[in-house]
Amino acid sequence: MNIATHIDALLMILFGVFFAFLGFRKRPTRGARIFRICGPGLVVIGMILLFAQPSHAWARHTTDDGFASAEFPGKPTGKETVDTVGGVSLPRVAYTYSVPGEDITLILSRSPLMELNATDEERIAAMVAFFSQQGFELAERQRVQCGDVQGHFVKLQHKNQSASVLVRFALAHTNVYRALASFTSGRETQEEIRRFVESFQVRK
Repeated sequence: MNIATHIDALLMILFGVFFAFLGFRKRPTRGARIFRICGPGLVVIGMILLFAQPSHAWARHTTDDGFASAEFPGKPTGKETVDTVGGVSLPRVAYTYSVPGEDITLILSRSPLMELNATDEERIAAMVAFFSQQGFELAERQRVQCGDVQGHFVKLQHKNQSASVLVRFALAHTNVYRALASFTSGRETQEEIRRFVESFQVRK
């Protein structure tokens, strides 16, 4: 939940308790009756705001070349960067969305294949090697269907169990397409993560 929403809800509850206290402490005058009604009402509204689940505007977003897509719970921000791997610079187009109030980042990206003849095993090994520099270890991997093409699912866990990364990626049109979710541990089953990763598709 958004921190600002937490604060607003707690303030509303606090004022509601205060008004109710004033209303029931005084003799039943007109002002006291107003406090007796408004006080509990503010408490109820504050509790609803405090425990209500945020609603998301889910929508499918597509990479700039139109071949890969995934569902985001909000509007992602597109950005083109350059990655340097082994002295070779490769452009990467990424669409990033950080879930408000949550330590969850969702990224849909594409970049050209550096080695067209590399095997899937070599590509996964390179990915694991990259994340291992940040303290992550391979926890799970499997083949999955990503729309029209077959791809891979990889789960990486930080050595101190503080964070996790889920990645689905597929190779097509001389590009590697990825849907990556990074988050603090214990959030893997949240809808924002599960739905985003599982919705990843690549068309032929």
